[in-house]
Amino acid sequence: MNKAVNPIVATLAIFFTVSLFGLKYWFDQQSLELPRPSLIQPHPQGGVVILAGLTLYHVGEAEQLVSTVDLRALGITDMVGDFAFFANGDLLIRTDSVRATSESDFSAFLRTENQSYQPGSGANTLSRCILAGSSCSVFSKEIPALNRTFRLHINWLDDTVYLADTSRNRVIAFSDQGILLSAQDGFKFPNQLRLYDETLWVADTNHHSVRRLSIRPKSFGQELESHPTKAGGDWIWPSAFLQVGENWWVDVMTNDMKDGKIIVFDRDWKRKYQLTLPYKADPLAVEMLGKRVLVSDMENIAIYQYNQEGVRMPDLDVPGFSDYLSSVREEARCLDGMSWLVLGVFGLSLAIGFFVAVRMQNKTEEGGEEQAALSGKEAVGSTDTKPHNLIPPEGTAYEINKRLRTASTVGLPLLLIGQIPFIYMLKDHPETMAEIGIPLFLMNLGFIALWMPVRRLVNYQVRIYPHKILVTDHYGQRREAAYEKLAWSKTSVLVKDMVIQTANPRGQEFYKGLGDALKPMLIPANKISDRAMGRHRWSSPDGLLKSVLVTIVFMIAAIVYMEREMLLAWLENLG
Repeated sequence: MNKAVNPIVATLAIFFTVSLFGLKYWFDQQSLELPRPSLIQPHPQGGVVILAGLTLYHVGEAEQLVSTVDLRALGITDMVGDFAFFANGDLLIRTDSVRATSESDFSAFLRTENQSYQPGSGANTLSRCILAGSSCSVFSKEIPALNRTFRLHINWLDDTVYLADTSRNRVIAFSDQGILLSAQDGFKFPNQLRLYDETLWVADTNHHSVRRLSIRPKSFGQELESHPTKAGGDWIWPSAFLQVGENWWVDVMTNDMKDGKIIVFDRDWKRKYQLTLPYKADPLAVEMLGKRVLVSDMENIAIYQYNQEGVRMPDLDVPGFSDYLSSVREEARCLDGMSWLVLGVFGLSLAIGFFVAVRMQNKTEEGGEEQAALSGKEAVGSTDTKPHNLIPPEGTAYEINKRLRTASTVGLPLLLIGQIPFIYMLKDHPETMAEIGIPLFLMNLGFIALWMPVRRLVNYQVRIYPHKILVTDHYGQRREAAYEKLAWSKTSVLVKDMVIQTANPRGQEFYKGLGDALKPMLIPANKISDRAMGRHRWSSPDGLLKSVLVTIVFMIAAIVYMEREMLLAWLENLG
């Protein structure tokens, strides 16, 4: 099928596609911003504290809601990193007064090392908060600004604070007054910290291991033992862990730090089994509540319970808190449904577009037969000299019509500029920005791949002479063919190896007047089918059809990337 690529239609299609995917990710972003359960920390008065959005929920061992803390009352509007409690119940948490830059957000996505070691001076630093009065004070002036993730652990015997400064690849110890005691580097994006048997254990994420460290002042951070925690495939990045009886439960994630698997190792760190999690689970934290183990699932918005043998029990059911999670799940389902609806509209639009194109092609072919018969009669009834004599010896030049030239010139810049407001709206949402960056980049590459041959085509010049046609391409190279050897179809002519589109299937001309001027010169016996002309189009030096294929490949790659989790889950189910 040999169809014209109308730059205006192509530009509108591109804007429509970008708008749909922009709308899809708006819904996805709204879903991600819902207050999902994430980190869990023990409380010195018993029970655990669960972070959901910007609220801390203190849950007792009897599955009752002890209290809640709205972090916004402490001036916290953007939760980054961890939280922990001192022995007296004071909260240690990052208070945010300066937002991270886009460069910092991108660095966090790439997990590049943070080279900023300047003290926080009250900006994005740890604060010790007295919850009764909702008052906070800077915990330490010896710590850099914490604008990227980190993990905390506090020893309630003396309130020593252990900090995994994840992006700077360090583990640090502070006194209860915020005095820097010791620091050790040599890690690769350390995450959760826990004290067991007067030694510090750390999930050394990019070293794919859990390491045991000395906490003695003179040998702080010295490795005592290390245990690999790879779970197979892409699951090689340990993030959280917990000692359960004599076993170790480790949350091992994929490269983008999602979709974790809970692997249970024995006391000698030999793998025993993998915990059974619900479909699409994205566990983030594991913590003891009495004799049970809690697992927070951000994706499914739930807190699971397991006994110490790894058998799943009924989900955590806390009056007030469970109802809240249920309402968030319902809202997430609604937003996710709208996101899928947008994808459905996109797929339906493709199907309708294909159907309309086929119908238009069929109508054009029917009309083409009548035109071909009429052209044949005109050619038979005319003399060989009359049409040629209408063309001056110096020839007549034709250029692409100005509207198409303008559309092809401004189409891609307008497309790229049109993305700026969308990107600007997401500048404060690094996770979503990072997630859409790759598919948006792929789609833009596809648009550029299509735009380049279109720009070449609109700079072609066609000149017809009494006995031949001459085409000059954008490089200034010339190709010519005599009319008696000129192959043609209803919308194109073949000059040597170059296909020149004279009109689209609806008869709208690309080169004003060229079709009428060429019609008397065309020999009926040289007419070829659209399929045959399509084969010539494939090898035509403008490369338009090849670029269309490249564009389709990039679009498919973008869609596959965006829906990779669903596809992987589907493939796993097939397996």
